[in-house]
Amino acid sequence: MGVISENAGRSGTGESAPGTTAAASTARIEAANAVSRFAALGTYLANLRDDATRERYTHLTWELEKVLSQAPHTPRDQVDKLFQTADQMFGSMNDDCVRAAKNTSI
Repeated sequence: MGVISENAGRSGTGESAPGTTAAASTARIEAANAVSRFAALGTYLANLRDDATRERYTHLTWELEKVLSQAPHTPRDQVDKLFQTADQMFGSMNDDCVRAAKNTSI
């Protein structure tokens, strides 16, 4: 997301600066692919759990998609703030995963 943000609007006119279009396009594609891979893995993991867990994975994926759409319009030094909600959601889900694993006998 940082590369997307970094290359957006470099010319000061809201347009990409010369030479940055390819980098920004590649970064957007890679970021979208990463969100899609996360969504696929989340779907797989969520299918092992209850409806509430599946819904949380869906909401986290939507939050990541929102970050992706906002990155081109966000100053580079503000990109980390875009992830605050997603980080909190992921942290909560990770804690839940750890609890579930500890409560499962092998």
